[in-house]
Amino acid sequence: MPFLLVNGLKTRYRETGGACAGPPLLLVHGAAGSSVTWLGLMRQLGRTRRCLAVDLPGHGQTAMLGEGAAAVSIAAYRDFVDAFANALRLERVMLVGHSMGGAVAIEAALAWPGRVAALGLVGTAARLPVSPAIFDAIDRHFASFAELMAQAGFSPTTPRETALRLAALGVQAPQEVVRADFAACNVWDARERVAALRTPAVVVVGEDDVLTPAKWGRWLAVHLPGATLVALPHAGHLVHLERTAEVARALATAAPG
Repeated sequence: MPFLLVNGLKTRYRETGGACAGPPLLLVHGAAGSSVTWLGLMRQLGRTRRCLAVDLPGHGQTAMLGEGAAAVSIAAYRDFVDAFANALRLERVMLVGHSMGGAVAIEAALAWPGRVAALGLVGTAARLPVSPAIFDAIDRHFASFAELMAQAGFSPTTPRETALRLAALGVQAPQEVVRADFAACNVWDARERVAALRTPAVVVVGEDDVLTPAKWGRWLAVHLPGATLVALPHAGHLVHLERTAEVARALATAAPG
């Protein structure tokens, strides 16, 4: 896993696929996570596509922004992703985002439509309100936050031991950053703006998602011009970890040539 200096910030990222044709896929993880959550998808998509997954500031092995958690916002992450793409001289990319990462991808496509060739929006929506119970769990029970994600982030059909193992991949940031992530999601709202997008997109939802319900993803797919909806049964919020092969196929189909 290489490091890269992005605006002076030591940044960790993962890469597969090398010199494959077509715009590369740039994958942006969700709140609390890191690039590790994309490993399964990258193994599959990397056979035919160049894939890059970055640890956002304060997540995984990327340094925190100088202002710390106080600097966290969807717009700040959008600008970081743009700077990361610039540092690697990526002129056009397919942006793939999960949950909060989907919000970052939408904001990037709105700000720089010439750079974003397509969107892969996984377990996300045009608005991401957060339950007070999530903030309570972060504030009072952060040591067991991964266990909460195992319960809330997966379909009831996923075995408990599998959910616990996969949920650990989704908590890759310190408490203050995780709280700031969810706070950023809670105030973000693009419902009045997504209709302006003309970027090809695929919206992937898990039918058993209780954190970002499937009906919100369906709303996004309807109001995002030209979007395709892929709804997967027996999958929750962390659908890319539960149903990796199906999500990989959906993204590969939508990826521009």
